[in-house]
Amino acid sequence: MRFGVIGTNNISGKFADALSLCGGTVTAVLSRSEERGQCFCSRYGGRAYTSLQEFLTAEVDAVYIATPNRCHEAGAEAALRAGHHVLCEKPATLTSAGFASLSALAGERGLVLLEAMRPAFDPAIKEIRQYLPALGRMRAAHLDYCQYSSRYDAFRRGEVMNAFDPSLGNAALMDIGVYCFSVAHLLFGMPESFTSSSVFLPNGMEGEGEATLRYPGMLATLRYSKIFDSATPSALQGEEGSLLFDHMVTTRRLTYCPRSGRREEILLSFAENNMVYEIEAFARMIRQEESVAPHTRRTLDVLSLLEKVRQANAITF
Repeated sequence: MRFGVIGTNNISGKFADALSLCGGTVTAVLSRSEERGQCFCSRYGGRAYTSLQEFLTAEVDAVYIATPNRCHEAGAEAALRAGHHVLCEKPATLTSAGFASLSALAGERGLVLLEAMRPAFDPAIKEIRQYLPALGRMRAAHLDYCQYSSRYDAFRRGEVMNAFDPSLGNAALMDIGVYCFSVAHLLFGMPESFTSSSVFLPNGMEGEGEATLRYPGMLATLRYSKIFDSATPSALQGEEGSLLFDHMVTTRRLTYCPRSGRREEILLSFAENNMVYEIEAFARMIRQEESVAPHTRRTLDVLSLLEKVRQANAITF
């Protein structure tokens, strides 16, 4: 599969590495900077463009979008209208209405639009689900993803880069929290209700947040941050035992703790670069071997929930 890539940041490089492992190629790259575009192409291949219209005429089968969150929707719409399938970084759009509109456009044109939500495609989620019956009736979950941003040191020095510009939709909720909400949805579906709170930086940027999701008979607590790391594992807790997992996005170690019995450590030997799994799934959807519909529904559900959390905490873009 030939991909055009919009954006030349670190995640775009990780995507290009995964694509090569899947037998695909980068044939076009769009960057605001010709120098950055050329540098990316020298490493990963393809031709560099600084014009969106010229980029969209390149010979590609699909477009991968890794721009700031606010730019996702416009880039995806342009690619779909040009006749390209779209794999878009999370959150695919800032609103559920925006994603619903793009999904309708993709459907009208016989194209696939998929949010690049890595946990949804990583085999680790299947392993986690297999342990749920052994935990008995679920009573609590703690989903933790706190990551000190590589751009936060610059912010502390007074330099506001894209990652900490609140106008770009890069709040902790959207950049990091979206993973916690998506994993909660993958495991438990939509909650009955929620409470939430946020911590803001001096420029109005949400730096960290928490949410408690209420399900029948259980609570799921989500914690997410761009301004500190956490060594706390995520945990699923039932009446008969608990299951810990080491990382929200790339789970590679499980710890099963039965209420009566010895702890069991499970190492998962899956691909180190787990973007390969979403690329493979995307390709199957294009070949019509797998339906995009359940993923579209999940993305819409999660975006609608994020909108409510934003409103409750006055997170504005």
